[in-house]
Amino acid sequence: MDPELLALISSEIERRVASLKDDPSITNARGIAHALKGALGLAGAREASEACGRIERRISARDPRAVTDLEELLTRLDALIREGRGLPASTWPEPPLDLRVGPTPASHPPDYASAVHDRLLRIDAALAGARDLEAARVVFREVHTIKGAALSVGDEVMAWFCHGLEERLKVVSTEDAAPRALENVDTYRGVLAEIVDAPEHALETLRLMSGAPVSRPSRAPLQTPLPLPPRRPALEIPTESDPRSLGEAETVRVSTGVLDGLFERAGQLGQLRAPLSGGSTSLQRAAHAAREVQRGVREALRMIGPPRPWGAPAAAIARLEECANGLLPLADLVDNAAGQMTNLSRRLSREGETLSAAVQSLRTTFAASLLERLAHSAQSEASRAGKSVNVAIAGGDKPVDRRILDALVDPLRQLVRNAVAHGIETPEARRAAGKAPIGALRLSIGQRAGLLIVTVEDDGAGVDQADVRRRALGIGLISPAEAGALDERSALSLLFYPGFSTRADADLLAGRGVGLDLTLAAVQRLGGTIELESRRGQGLTATILVPAEASLVRVLWLECGGDVFGIPVQHVGSIVRAADWDRPSASLCKLLADAIDVTKVREDRLVVEIMAAPSSAPVALAVESVGSIEEVTLRALPLMVRAIGPFAAGIVWADDLRLSLDPLQLTRQAMRALA
Repeated sequence: MDPELLALISSEIERRVASLKDDPSITNARGIAHALKGALGLAGAREASEACGRIERRISARDPRAVTDLEELLTRLDALIREGRGLPASTWPEPPLDLRVGPTPASHPPDYASAVHDRLLRIDAALAGARDLEAARVVFREVHTIKGAALSVGDEVMAWFCHGLEERLKVVSTEDAAPRALENVDTYRGVLAEIVDAPEHALETLRLMSGAPVSRPSRAPLQTPLPLPPRRPALEIPTESDPRSLGEAETVRVSTGVLDGLFERAGQLGQLRAPLSGGSTSLQRAAHAAREVQRGVREALRMIGPPRPWGAPAAAIARLEECANGLLPLADLVDNAAGQMTNLSRRLSREGETLSAAVQSLRTTFAASLLERLAHSAQSEASRAGKSVNVAIAGGDKPVDRRILDALVDPLRQLVRNAVAHGIETPEARRAAGKAPIGALRLSIGQRAGLLIVTVEDDGAGVDQADVRRRALGIGLISPAEAGALDERSALSLLFYPGFSTRADADLLAGRGVGLDLTLAAVQRLGGTIELESRRGQGLTATILVPAEASLVRVLWLECGGDVFGIPVQHVGSIVRAADWDRPSASLCKLLADAIDVTKVREDRLVVEIMAAPSSAPVALAVESVGSIEEVTLRALPLMVRAIGPFAAGIVWADDLRLSLDPLQLTRQAMRALA
């Protein structure tokens, strides 16, 4: 850009920054963003102009961070110009520096997410067929529609990402160019779903992939956005020819969001049993105390004896007698109230379970539809890679919660893609290794002990665990001492860390690494985990374990520094008294020092064994005390909270907000503390 033009832009930015500092009102900030958007656009600084446009929309949406972000952006632009570095120009999919998740993702209309997922299913259908020019046009229309919907509800991250895909699709004009463009969409398909479900995590991952700095504040206060009326997304209304709109005359279409809300309320009914049971116990104790007092008064009266001229006044003795007689009926009354409360607690629990079961039945479908889609996806991937694969499926007749099934589509697509693209070898390589030229892939779904278990098993090359350790050491992910202490499953769990890959040439999201990071994050939002088992030269098995009932997860409460944290019970091993534990253990309070009030820390009395995956080697964790096991609802956490400590989700418990611990991060921190 011309130096004189840059100098003019710098002067204008400096003037606007001074104006913003003098008057940080929304009206002035919006005017500044709008003016600079136009000026920068005319000067050819497209990215800086788009950044001002995004912040202008955020200011209009009353995002409390937008004015501060505008000042920071302008200051940064001015500094870059003065340093002679010019204006920034990131390359998609590297997120622009100003891009933030909007202030109210939770307030998007309930049909926004489901409508976007519907569009993603249509994209999947187009990608699964012939990758020709018509398929590219179909995908372009769907991506364009999602972008429009995102803009209408203020989802800037989705709008920006779809715009990048759109730019790569709209230039496709020949049959030869279509496959490459569609391959690009397939590569980033998982990011689209992650932006809907966890935009903070998606944005963080994209920045990590590009090497851009990722903001990790220590302890910043969360700001509450101003409430605004939601706007409906500009998605097409399904026509009569759309199979989604067909149904029996007596069938009523209900949004999955409505069912999810009803299911969550049913779960909260069950949660009320604990305080009711506690109240009942307190009443029983009060009744017992009243009887003890009554017996004490009776004993005192016996010792005083009958009224005498030189003894206690007759009126006082009569009053004591009256109190003693009244205590017994009072104790009986309290006992009856305790019994009624106990019965109410049991009835509430039964009604909650009945309601949950009824709502669950409305969301139940069969697993065959998902397994067949994954099998078709595997065959398409193998065909494009010049490989042959036989896909076997099992468990298609199992009834599964539709919400869980929908949430597992993208994680399983990534696992299947990894298995075919990076696990199963080419026919020539398989023959050289003494294998059949056609690879084998097995997909299965089952249930055990309240868990839904989904397995993706291939007979490919497996994972070189020694290479995993070497690469982890090379990027500073683990220390030499930790590398030597890692067992097989713990070594494989390193594949889930953002940016880690076993391939030096792995493309973004296509190889094991960042794609598995997104996959694990999606599974953790369901309260589950992923286990990997590798057989060098014989294949890899990836097993997803999630609670069979959506939203409800059983957690064990751990107490630390006056706070209570949850951890999914499938990650908990034995619990012993600290006095009886003769091996090293890491203190939970020390690991969470940045997230708790250290002045309230007490002595660790118990040791809990926790596991990164349900069958991996346990790590000893010293805690102050443990509570009960409860069924809870997990909620996604913003990046600012997850950055404070090893936290996976939030838990609304009665009137309290608690945090669920991330077993993978927690075990790694504990191992580092013990090394």
